[in-house]
Amino acid sequence: MIKQKKAEKAIIISSGVSFFLFALKLIAGLLTNGIVLISEALDSFTDLLSMIGSFIGIRISKRKPNKEFNYGFGKAENIVSFLISILIIAAAINIGKMGYDSFFSIVLIENSFLAYLAGFSSMVASAFLSYYLYIKSHELGNELLFINSRERLADVFRGFIVIVSIYFHDSGIFYVQGIVTIVICLAVLFIGLNSLVISTKGLMDSSPDKKIIERINKIIENNPKVAGFHDLRLKKSGSYIFGDVEIHVNKKYSLKEAHSIADDIEKNIKKEFCEIASFIIHVEPNE
Repeated sequence: MIKQKKAEKAIIISSGVSFFLFALKLIAGLLTNGIVLISEALDSFTDLLSMIGSFIGIRISKRKPNKEFNYGFGKAENIVSFLISILIIAAAINIGKMGYDSFFSIVLIENSFLAYLAGFSSMVASAFLSYYLYIKSHELGNELLFINSRERLADVFRGFIVIVSIYFHDSGIFYVQGIVTIVICLAVLFIGLNSLVISTKGLMDSSPDKKIIERINKIIENNPKVAGFHDLRLKKSGSYIFGDVEIHVNKKYSLKEAHSIADDIEKNIKKEFCEIASFIIHVEPNE
């Protein structure tokens, strides 16, 4: 629950920055008549929608399990991630259309200084936000934050491309603005497709990070009372992890002692990984 609250805080901060970038690019784009800035503003608006969707997803995932949803609502985060990916892909298509249309009409940029300022400010803010979300995603093990951090990183490079585009435009090479818009389209499309793959894996119960699996293996192996184990299975459900394993213990242990061994292993695993919502251990006598 604490992790979800921290994730919500990160989303709120990110939403504020995303709204600032959207307003900055849109105003600068309208004042300077810069199509590349307007296309970036549309991308930032998509970012803002993503943040709002992420916040809703995290809120839903916090709900406790009930009779209808025995494993809780963690999948809400994966569903929102999937929908966000679709939004990103749709934004890419729209940006590409704007870039294509610009090849058939020359649009002059007015007040280049304001356009440069908007592009540079976007780069700095996006770099900060990308780093912040990346750190938080690893700290909290949150897929939504990780996907959003990748999108913000792409904003940094797109901001640089925008500045280059404006420079060429001022030099009298007008078609560069359309080319840059197409490049932005392809970058956004790549991120959208990559995010779609990640979210789809989450919906299909993919395994968590290999480091988590390796660490759980070591915790079980380091228990001297365990003769062996197999069929360790883990699956992600949003920010939560569910798992089970079959262990073998010496026949000399009573049923009560065998269950005590299993309880100790479960406690050690959950102590190290608070994102593990359930870990079932099946105990079998060692042959």
